[in-house]
Amino acid sequence: MRLVSLVLLIGTVGVWSPAVSALGAEDPEIVHLHSSVAGRELQASLHLLDAFDEPTRLRLEAGMPTSFTYHFKLETKRRWWFDPTDVTSQLEVIAIFDAIDREYQINYMLDGRLVQSRVAQDLRSLERAMTVIGPISIFELDGKLRLRLESLEEGKSVLRARAVVGSRAWLGIIPTSIGSPWLETAVPVNDLSLPRELEPARPSLFQ
Repeated sequence: MRLVSLVLLIGTVGVWSPAVSALGAEDPEIVHLHSSVAGRELQASLHLLDAFDEPTRLRLEAGMPTSFTYHFKLETKRRWWFDPTDVTSQLEVIAIFDAIDREYQINYMLDGRLVQSRVAQDLRSLERAMTVIGPISIFELDGKLRLRLESLEEGKSVLRARAVVGSRAWLGIIPTSIGSPWLETAVPVNDLSLPRELEPARPSLFQ
């Protein structure tokens, strides 16, 4: 029985170790998450660290499409079953190397819609384009959602964000995502009460 347990333990370590080493020393992490109100929209900006590892660079240089997916949640501190403010959005940043023009094509898809395309000339520019995000409009603030947020005290509503940069097989058979922990920031609900003529104009999608 002890021999069987030892064999299983060795097999587990043998399968898990290559997956861990392929990830590099650090897992991805979101920093500098910020939310702001621009007209009738809630915008977000963030910076993703430790996402561009060697396997990612090799995959890009080989011409394979590579994507980072950013998940956003708008939540309230007090949750009720009738609370309409818990909504989600997803931004997918997809990059592929154009071997003819020797440049990287980058598409930004928000909830399945193409919202912007960019070009990067080198890996450093590409990394910044895929990991330094925003300000980007992620939620429409009209109707019941806006009224509900306006009724909240400052700090009672938060924007949460997480990034997924790939996947791996735990024990060789169980798929799990490679991504950052959730990070949250307060939504400036006081800015929603500004008169419409004083609201900031909608800026471009990315600065």
